[in-house]
Amino acid sequence: MKNKTDDKVGKSFLFEYHCLESSTSNDAEVWYRSHQNVKVLDIVELGNGYTKEERGENGEPRVYNVQFEDGLTFDIFEDELINDSSEFYRPNPPKTFDNL
Repeated sequence: MKNKTDDKVGKSFLFEYHCLESSTSNDAEVWYRSHQNVKVLDIVELGNGYTKEERGENGEPRVYNVQFEDGLTFDIFEDELINDSSEFYRPNPPKTFDNL
């Protein structure tokens, strides 16, 4: 990948999962980490548009590779990076598959 950067790369944010909230989701391991801290490592996809809002309207958001505090790295959408917990609008996820 070419070295791409913006004002988020290298910084830490809160993460809020915004896809299928289910233990059967292919992304369940990430859903369980919702509302945790992540560090943005890189941009995977630039998206289509000059602003987050424009990319959202186009249905082509920016995608970031992030690292969770436990070491897991994963690609997430830009709207899942949160500055403050007051911005969360989804409930806390269950802690493990066993809690469902």
